[in-house]
Amino acid sequence: MSKVYNHKMENRHPLLQLFVFVSFFSLNLVAETLRLGVLSPRPVEITQERWQPLAEYLSEALPDHEIELIAANYLELDQLVTQGELDFVLTNPSHYIHIRYHQELSGALATLMVEDQGHALTGFGGVIFTLATSDIHQLSDVSGKNLAAVATDSLGGYQAQAYELLQENIKIPQDLNNLFLTGMPHDQAVQAVLDGRADVGFVRTGILEAMAAENAIDLDQLRIINSDRVQHFPLLISTRLYPEWPFIALARVDSSISRKIAGALLLLSNTSPVAEAAQVQGFSIPADYAPVEDLARALRLPPYDQEVQLSLADIWEHWRNLALTLLTVVASVLLIGSLYLLYINRRLARSYTEISAMAKRVNHLAYFDTLTGLSNRAFLHEQLDKIFQQNHSQMKHTSNLLVFINLDRFKVLNLARGNNFGDQLLKAVAEELQQTTKALVLPATASQQVARLNADEFAVLLAFDRKLSSHQEWKLGEQVAERLKERFSQPLELEGEALNLSARMASSYFPDSPQDSTEAVVRRVNTALDMARRQGGGCFVFFETPMGEQAIEHFEIEKTLSQAIRNHELCLHLQPQVTSEGQLKAAEALVRWEHPQKGLLSPGLFIPVAEESNLVVEIGCWVVTEALRLIQVARKRGLDFEMSINISARHFHQKNFVDWLKDQVYAAEINPKYLTLEITESLIIDNIDEVVEKMRELRRFGLKFSIDDFGTGYSSLSYLKHLPIHEIKIDKSFVQDVSTDPDSAALVETILAVAEKMQLQVVAEGVETQEQLEFLASKAKILYQGYYFSKPQPGEAWINNL
Repeated sequence: MSKVYNHKMENRHPLLQLFVFVSFFSLNLVAETLRLGVLSPRPVEITQERWQPLAEYLSEALPDHEIELIAANYLELDQLVTQGELDFVLTNPSHYIHIRYHQELSGALATLMVEDQGHALTGFGGVIFTLATSDIHQLSDVSGKNLAAVATDSLGGYQAQAYELLQENIKIPQDLNNLFLTGMPHDQAVQAVLDGRADVGFVRTGILEAMAAENAIDLDQLRIINSDRVQHFPLLISTRLYPEWPFIALARVDSSISRKIAGALLLLSNTSPVAEAAQVQGFSIPADYAPVEDLARALRLPPYDQEVQLSLADIWEHWRNLALTLLTVVASVLLIGSLYLLYINRRLARSYTEISAMAKRVNHLAYFDTLTGLSNRAFLHEQLDKIFQQNHSQMKHTSNLLVFINLDRFKVLNLARGNNFGDQLLKAVAEELQQTTKALVLPATASQQVARLNADEFAVLLAFDRKLSSHQEWKLGEQVAERLKERFSQPLELEGEALNLSARMASSYFPDSPQDSTEAVVRRVNTALDMARRQGGGCFVFFETPMGEQAIEHFEIEKTLSQAIRNHELCLHLQPQVTSEGQLKAAEALVRWEHPQKGLLSPGLFIPVAEESNLVVEIGCWVVTEALRLIQVARKRGLDFEMSINISARHFHQKNFVDWLKDQVYAAEINPKYLTLEITESLIIDNIDEVVEKMRELRRFGLKFSIDDFGTGYSSLSYLKHLPIHEIKIDKSFVQDVSTDPDSAALVETILAVAEKMQLQVVAEGVETQEQLEFLASKAKILYQGYYFSKPQPGEAWINNL
């Protein structure tokens, strides 16, 4: 019996062992689950279906992990984060600020990139609009009006605009006549303005263009308020930009996993099924969400909506501006009343019998233009002299504005249509300027004068009998510029023909000092007019004091820079690029100017001037030639390191650039592998097809390319991954704060993750401390450039000292 029993147990042991082995192996195959919470503004099922492909895509990027997607509303998402049940969150900017206020986060890994009207964007804003025929022209005009918006919790549809109005001391809804909340979609707010139910409307950027594309509205019916708030943004906008949705990692997530997730997000193609399912263009480097936090604080939105205890000092700080304004108004009224009484007394004391008809005729011939009837240059200068004399002799301090208007293409029209047509055109322009000037909203005691200075140049002089405040001067200048630009933006009817005119305009306030004079103010306005001429037709430039200094300095640099190239005053300094152990791998060539009087000048002082002309190409040619010579010197000494040089966009876009550069390398008899061309992201955006073709040809030749100041431009990673580059350089602005600022650290880690995915070499610029070096060395194997290792030194001397 014992033998039988033992025999059975022995037969069972292999089966038991196999079961234990399979169970243990199966347990080790189970991937660790990471949970991604996504804000669901729509039904959960729709959100789950939209973002599930992204969760699967991220799971593939983490072989040992599985991403579980959880779609939830605001309250549910907050609860999941609080309970520690989420590892990553994808939500809107306002909610991100709310979470960051209450929870510890490692920061945003990436920012969502969306498509709007054919543009890939990582930011959005709000639009403030009204009917083109309304009397609302600026933000201050919105006060007391009827306003239509979708909802008060919409960042792009209400809060962004409310913040801009708050900067003008307009609080909504308190300062409105009425606020209509139309609800979604944004089209209803637009329709409320078109129907006349509202005077002003708020919508998110892209809405008006979308409705126009659908033929739902005509954009010419509308006027955009504060339209110059953001430059170079492809959509209509009235507010500052705010970033799109952030992809957030909770603090407990391992940094290596965060880097892999960030890299996968940034490399997501806009044509992939994942992006198409999510209806996005991909993700970009994390944006700055401080503007969203500033908005929430200013508007007292969650989490900054709690009541605070105010002290007497706080109350005074809050009402100080109003109190000072009231005191200023009272003092101004008393001053105006006193000056007006003085003016009346002088008028009554003046004798009108001294003025004769002959004197009037002579005076008219001497001081007025016979064609237009306007005052001429002599009369204008006399009026300017009189104002200065009154200010000096009577110790008066008054505000006065001088405006010059120069017609564009008048000489072309005059030659093409004849002198008679040109004369009629000048008379019509004179009449329009007089009507526009009379329509300005000015103090009752203000005087205004329109003058013709020469063939196609006019002037407007606005004189006041008191000193305006800075705010009043700014508001007046804005009014004048807006009215004149509006006048010249409309066709001028002449002999049954509609002429489209444009003009360059410039202005300056005077006197700006006790030593100011007619000659000085005329020179200032001409300087601003020259600035307007450079910017192109139809623009208005206000003179600012640095303009005069800049104009003089700009002229001196441009005049002597071309001589500096011929006189061999330029030189190259080299700054090494080394490993963390200090081993030399490469060097960057940096141009300097040995000025005979001013000493050694950095490129920041003369390269911007050179870029406005073809001098930057001449400098670029010299730099290439000198860099190749230094490479020859280094090779003869047996030194083996690469050299990088900066190439300007204007130089790179020269038609013969590729052939010329090859000829220089051949002539120097060096291996192209020793030369790296540093280009900026802005060069890539401009004519991308041509740039890529040139880069590929030079790459086949053997040269290398590096992206300088990576992360500071606007290029998309979808472009960069198709470029034949081998290196990216982290801008020193990110490196400087990397050991103290979590946002900078997260951004640098993201760039390193991108470089690792794209198999690119990385150079960190501006390394100046041991802490910066240790942080970067702990994250990746890269090269370092900065004062911690060496300052830039004269090229040949540096090579000889190696």
